[in-house]
Amino acid sequence: MEHIDTMNASFTSSRPLFDWYVAGPWHTPSQLESLERLERTLQRHHLRLYQPRFETEVDVDGPRTVFARRLSALRDSAALIVDYHVDDPDPDSLVDMGVAHTWGIPVYLVAEGIVPGTRMGVMVAQCATGILPGAGALEAFLDSGRCDPVPVEPC
Repeated sequence: MEHIDTMNASFTSSRPLFDWYVAGPWHTPSQLESLERLERTLQRHHLRLYQPRFETEVDVDGPRTVFARRLSALRDSAALIVDYHVDDPDPDSLVDMGVAHTWGIPVYLVAEGIVPGTRMGVMVAQCATGILPGAGALEAFLDSGRCDPVPVEPC
């Protein structure tokens, strides 16, 4: 009988494995609190989430493995949601956004407190399917299926 290496096997499905890939920084207490607020909102709706902060550790798994696993999970997700901080965007989340957009995966940003007309980099603004001003707007979107995005000023 042949041994199957499950650690390096890739799985593909006609249906995404995850409803949402949840991206965002978690390196400071305020970033973690913001990301957890977003995650709780998604969890209340019993959605299948990929949460990279729980899945892999660079110090344990190595950067190449973490990168490959996250890309695989992103490809296996129906949508990307980013806890986006306008004044201090997370570099990893920016990469996630660009890759998701390139692959045709919808990208939603949750930017606490963002107001109409906020200036945002053109590449970020253009790859976002929708920009929501906080967890309350995300909750309304999940309940209704309608996204009322905040209009921003690409710069």
